[in-house]
Amino acid sequence: MTKEEYLERVREAAVTLLTETEAQAWKKENEDQPFYEFADAVDLPDQLHSLIDSTCESTWQGAIEVLNHSDQDPDHVDSGIYEGCSWKKILIILAFEVYSWDVSGLAEEMFNNDEFEEYLMPLESNQRQIGHFPDIQRYKIPKGAWAVNLHSGIKVMEETRRCFPKAPLGFSVVFEGETEERPSHFIVYAKRVYTQGGDDSNIQQDLERCQEEYGVRILP
Repeated sequence: MTKEEYLERVREAAVTLLTETEAQAWKKENEDQPFYEFADAVDLPDQLHSLIDSTCESTWQGAIEVLNHSDQDPDHVDSGIYEGCSWKKILIILAFEVYSWDVSGLAEEMFNNDEFEEYLMPLESNQRQIGHFPDIQRYKIPKGAWAVNLHSGIKVMEETRRCFPKAPLGFSVVFEGETEERPSHFIVYAKRVYTQGGDDSNIQQDLERCQEEYGVRILP
């Protein structure tokens, strides 16, 4: 990844953030209101975290590229959020933070300058996630002890992990998106599906397990 490619990724993410939160319409209805008022009104930190989490680098090699291309100072990242992590994980966390600062900073600049575009950045699929955005995929997830309602999605996980959150990483899959609750199941309009398992986890294999063991179904 070149610096130009990184800056383009930041721009696409910033435009997507403003598009999803309907920033242009909000600003027209709330003239002379500062960016922080807009951010508070639309829960921008949560929207930003979800976007960054789904588009950031998930390998230490990719993290190094982000840190090399960003003008942010990684020394400003609170060391408390990566204390005790491996050096590879530390690099990924640092990259997540500086990428987040770059995107939020550009989004604020574009908001202040009335630079609004209509664009939704596609979410790519990789070993740890299946991207369904902007083409949303519906999933039907039966209710049970394995299904945790996150309100921003549904997590399917082994009951041992639910009962003992500090247990070693095991099977845990998140279907992220708008959720509808029915008497016997949930419908998730998923933007993405990702694994929270260990480093060797594969989302395709974990999704198959969700289907075979927990009755998860892909809907048309």
